[in-house]
Amino acid sequence: MKILRLTTSNELIHQGPGSRLDWLTRLGSEQLGEPVEIVSKTVWPDARLPKAVERWVADEQPDLVWMMLQSFWFEYRSVPKKLSRKFGRAGKVASDIGFKAADRPRIANNSVFRTGRRLLQRTVGGDAHFSTADLYATVESIARISLRDEGRQFVVWGPFSYSNFSVTKKEERDTDRARTALIGRVRALSRDLHFYHEAPDRPRWATDGEVGKHSDGFHHGADEQRQMAEREIATLVRIVRGPAPDSTPEISRPVPRP
Repeated sequence: MKILRLTTSNELIHQGPGSRLDWLTRLGSEQLGEPVEIVSKTVWPDARLPKAVERWVADEQPDLVWMMLQSFWFEYRSVPKKLSRKFGRAGKVASDIGFKAADRPRIANNSVFRTGRRLLQRTVGGDAHFSTADLYATVESIARISLRDEGRQFVVWGPFSYSNFSVTKKEERDTDRARTALIGRVRALSRDLHFYHEAPDRPRWATDGEVGKHSDGFHHGADEQRQMAEREIATLVRIVRGPAPDSTPEISRPVPRP
């Protein structure tokens, strides 16, 4: 089985044996009883992504396209993003410095840097990287591209919201409304186009607590990566084999294609 996986930087943090991708490949092969090949693409869901996915699907001819719908993309408020929007070219210079600093592990893993970033979010404020309307449009485009071949399955995984990025209660309420609306729209789309979508009604940080983090304070820790891989494979098995008679998945909403 060949899977085209549209994923995020979470899977770049841990690589090789014991990484999330390693767990997915090994567990998938073991539980499905056949080799599982995963072609992983780290994506950024801007307007260019659907065309890129179209190329990847044509090149790889996967049996299944698995798209991560990351809460970070619309829940995290970026100070550099706001500076760039508000102050034009001058703001862009400042925002570029901020983004480059966050990309440097020696700086990003520093507790002083993380504390300062949180303070700026509270005082200056920030903008989300994408609106939920933009994300929905991207999901819909990729779903339609993926499902042109009737033999191919498509999965949208998330958003799960393992972390609470809000710095005020108002921001938390606004984010929750946006998240609920996005999930509702993607669920409706999954029924219309007959693909699989899995996401909880409430954010995971509210029901299960915050997950363990990598030293950068953003990405998931190694144990959490393994646990998430196990959840994904359980869903993959249900997609391929169908749910067991007594199974009652908490949040999975598979919609078989006709």
